[in-house]
Amino acid sequence: MEEPNGLLLTEASVNNFVDESVKVMAFFRKTPDGLKLDWQTYAQTKYRLLNRFIANPEPRKRGIFRVFVQEDVDLDGRDVAGTSVYRFTDPAYQLDYAKVLIRDESELGKVLAPLKWRTRVVRKAPVRNATVSLVWSDDPEPELQMGELICWEFLGLGGERDNWKAEAGE
Repeated sequence: MEEPNGLLLTEASVNNFVDESVKVMAFFRKTPDGLKLDWQTYAQTKYRLLNRFIANPEPRKRGIFRVFVQEDVDLDGRDVAGTSVYRFTDPAYQLDYAKVLIRDESELGKVLAPLKWRTRVVRKAPVRNATVSLVWSDDPEPELQMGELICWEFLGLGGERDNWKAEAGE
């Protein structure tokens, strides 16, 4: 055995190792074959896919995510009349979130309206689980947009495609 050299000592430093455990949401669904892991939510939270998507804007890039949705205060200091800002948060990493500006009179704005708390008195800001499509705009400096509300709840775990339409009376 040899004493470690300077290079090995720096690589073996305790400070070079993550001391926070990896957070993963592991949901299971009951099937005729037994319990099955909801792979999409597991992979999204384990590999922090929402964080990667937000950190690397590419024009027209699209992703589907299981998130918590709630109204937020503003978008980078912008408060645009006739719009609301919604926050889409990763279920395992509360610091991984995206804010999106949505027109109140748009179809999505009307569907998300029950989550608004800024214009009414509520005890606690309403939050819903949802599966959503997020997309980067086609601009030279892309802006994040909500492409589609796929369903309330996580798709396949209590959420069925377009279940929001029944709530909206369509």
